[in-house]
Amino acid sequence: MADKTQFKQAMADLREACHGEQEELRLLSQVERYSGELRREKASLTRRIDELERTVASKDGQIESLKPLTRLHDQIAELEKGKAKLERERDDLRVVVKEWHEIDENQSTFVKVKAKCMRCSLHFIVCTERPENHSARTLTCPECGQRKGSFFVWKETPAEQFICQSVPGTTPLSEFGTTPQFTERMTRKDRAVKTIVFDTNGDAEVRLMSSLNDYQKAVGGRIERISFRNGQGLGFYVNDSGRIEGLPLNRRASAMVGLHVFGTAVMTLTDIEGETQDVPQQVIDRIEAMGGLT
Repeated sequence: MADKTQFKQAMADLREACHGEQEELRLLSQVERYSGELRREKASLTRRIDELERTVASKDGQIESLKPLTRLHDQIAELEKGKAKLERERDDLRVVVKEWHEIDENQSTFVKVKAKCMRCSLHFIVCTERPENHSARTLTCPECGQRKGSFFVWKETPAEQFICQSVPGTTPLSEFGTTPQFTERMTRKDRAVKTIVFDTNGDAEVRLMSSLNDYQKAVGGRIERISFRNGQGLGFYVNDSGRIEGLPLNRRASAMVGLHVFGTAVMTLTDIEGETQDVPQQVIDRIEAMGGLT
């Protein structure tokens, strides 16, 4: 009721203000026209809102459908990273293989010097990389001790390229011994010798060695010596089964000695009596200038 009263009062005020029925009709017509336009604009806006809501719903659907593709894109990115890593590893391996080929080109095969003692009829074999040093004149029979040259000698170059493939090969160790000078040298703590230890990462360091255990600990097992071919007494102590155990190739040591060296290598100097001496300072200086020491 209050609303009707207010409406009537408003209309009365409008008539009084318009000073006549024609003016009243004109104003009412304008009001109706404006009201119609507002209703049409409202309807248009409502339709636009509905269209936008449908568009948003469609976009939401598209986003949901693209989520698997997004995950796939992330997987592709991870695969690309993995591919790049594998390519780097491949390139590193190509460098290693190339170095192996270069070493192989200069790699000398060993020779089996086969002998029969004409005194006791013992047959024995000497595996060596220097067959020219072994003949009937230089051999000694390990059974009867005959050393007067009474031997039949044959020399064979086997299919195996490395001595370790034949001796020890896959045969288990049955006995381990050392020479008197070597034992004495490596057990006297007051006679520690200066060596250079080359690891498989290319690093080298000067290290004092005073016992057999020091050498075995450095190379990770039983030791064998590989001598340089220059006849100056330099050589490496290495793990005698490094190749069989799958130790990494020691590139620096291999390049220096001209043979495949696997695992850590300890450079030493051996005198004519077979006693281990300090590596000369000029050798240390040269190695430091070539590749550095840590």
